[in-house]
Amino acid sequence: NTRTAVFSRDGRIGFVGSPYRKDLDVFRNVSGSAMKITTVPMKAGADFLRLNQSGDRLAAIYGQAVTVLDTATMNETVNLRHNDVQKIWDLVWTTGGRLVGLVTAKDKRGSSASEEWIVAWDAATGKLLQTVTNRTANYALAVSPDGRRFAEGGADKTVRIRDAITLAVLQEFRAHNGPITALAWHPTKPILATASADLSIRLWNLEDGRRFEELNGPVSAPNSLAFSPGGRRVGCACTDGSTRVWEPVSLR
Repeated sequence: NTRTAVFSRDGRIGFVGSPYRKDLDVFRNVSGSAMKITTVPMKAGADFLRLNQSGDRLAAIYGQAVTVLDTATMNETVNLRHNDVQKIWDLVWTTGGRLVGLVTAKDKRGSSASEEWIVAWDAATGKLLQTVTNRTANYALAVSPDGRRFAEGGADKTVRIRDAITLAVLQEFRAHNGPITALAWHPTKPILATASADLSIRLWNLEDGRRFEELNGPVSAPNSLAFSPGGRRVGCACTDGSTRVWEPVSLR
């Protein structure tokens, strides 16, 4: 079965789910090891999971809906849904307790009636706050450590940095020769990692848009990208099931 997992930044708590199972496995850090402490029943499976910065709220995404849970009690606090949303492709927690997602609306992605949106929700009330229409399909999001900005990328090979409150574009640059498939924001520095179907991973200085370094090695498109907690390593998982980890010179 396909599995999805997320762990808090401090490694204190983690969750593992699946689109095919209506439950979540909950893990705690016990003496440096991840120990499963319970399994929580859910109304639906989870395509992917997202923890907020403090680790006290968990968003479980399945198809077109988002369920937000309190991680202390594992009780549902709100369910986010919009009648026009057909599919949620990625989601991040931003400043002020907001959730921002990449969604396909009105019809299936690729159809003449479909639209590509960026959607912002209030995660406390479930209220839809704002939508912005994208000109092309996007696949990946990454949020800055302070939650005030986020990056998006996708089919047009371009990265856009947006304000998390207004959704306005603050910065834009062509990043790859193929569609962008994954993004990661450095935990302490203004550095963005981008991965692409062109089988490269690139590190960018967001202060001036300059490329620091290119990492090669994947033989299939990366679909997940992350910095280590200390920010000195970059890891990716690819569609062929392989994983790779680098220690880039530019991060030393």
